[in-house]
Amino acid sequence: MPNQTLTSNSADIAATVAAFARLMDRMAAEHQPPTDVGISMPQLRCLHLIAGAGELRMSRLVVQLGVSISTVSGLIDRLVDHGLVNRRDDPLDRRQVVLSATPAGVEFLDRMRELSNAQFRGLISHLTPEELRIVHRSIEILSQAADRASPASAADSRKDPR
Repeated sequence: MPNQTLTSNSADIAATVAAFARLMDRMAAEHQPPTDVGISMPQLRCLHLIAGAGELRMSRLVVQLGVSISTVSGLIDRLVDHGLVNRRDDPLDRRQVVLSATPAGVEFLDRMRELSNAQFRGLISHLTPEELRIVHRSIEILSQAADRASPASAADSRKDPR
């Protein structure tokens, strides 16, 4: 359930979202992705979702992305061609296709993550110690809010015997 204090202050929320969007736009403009594997942002998003899940049915990926099966199929074809994703039939339901990241796909995501981390480290290296503590605490707070907002987190808390 959203915090009523934050929810009622839509101007602050809008300003915070706008500031975050400006930061992300600036970081994206300065980000230099690896040039040895040319994949699109939609393909990268698919790879992130697949790797995060371990294994993911194509039908679930379609739902998560909110696009057609033919669109996802094309994205996956290119990821398979690049050797970043494996695709196989589900032995329990041959109508289903199961996707998983290959070791090369996991390595590619690790390289992308390290590039992003290096960029972020460079950015926060310009902060004062006090500003850095504020940013660190803010990220912790956002992470906790994400945990509370996650449906999986809510389901886990219902299972908790405490």
